[in-house]
Amino acid sequence: FKSTDFHEVDLAHPDDVITKPWSSRVAFRVVERGSDEHTIDQGLKRLALKEGVEIKYKSRIKPKDCDIIAAGPKKTSAVAYGEVFKTNFPNHVTLQLNDKLAPGAYSYLIVIDGIGLICTCLWRQQSKSERFLNETINWYEKKYPELDRVPIKRVGGKGDFAIHSSYKSDGRYYVGEAGGLQDFMWGFGMRYTITSRVYAAKNILGITQKDKNAEELTQLLGNLKGPIMKAVSYTHLR
Repeated sequence: FKSTDFHEVDLAHPDDVITKPWSSRVAFRVVERGSDEHTIDQGLKRLALKEGVEIKYKSRIKPKDCDIIAAGPKKTSAVAYGEVFKTNFPNHVTLQLNDKLAPGAYSYLIVIDGIGLICTCLWRQQSKSERFLNETINWYEKKYPELDRVPIKRVGGKGDFAIHSSYKSDGRYYVGEAGGLQDFMWGFGMRYTITSRVYAAKNILGITQKDKNAEELTQLLGNLKGPIMKAVSYTHLR
């Protein structure tokens, strides 16, 4: 699947000052989700099919008959609203920290090969949430007048964040957002989603000791506490 390397990101502070952190190594990579052949979804699908996995569409299975529950979030801890657009702007990423535009969270601008996305994430419930996206788009257009946006569509999503003492219940593993696992900043949930699936699969296959049950999954607990405390501290500082 396709990924785009970045060494630099524009960091927009609450006072609208933009700094440009840079790394000599690859700082992060951007991947795309969806049904196009170059997306991470289709790349992982091809790997699964190569290993003999059978994928069934338009069919449901009851959770009680599953070994792994990966059906996404049941509750909503945060929501995101965005707009996809065409542009001639070069590949670029901006992360913005502004409580007026993204209460309790952050907004971002991503442009990859002529397609851009402006998105605002709301950690706290807000009335008339769409206005935050409109104001966020206005902010980016003022800061980056050369964006020359041609809107394609608006998108939205939700996420759930929770810490549990175990991610295995009644013999079933709860992975990704079904277990409340999601990255608090970079990765948009994908890093912990994939990691938790690997841990669950290893336990089922007996690669780890079965008497540990979901011990490897619960090791994520320690990894999550740091980002949570940083997020809480950041919210109070603002």
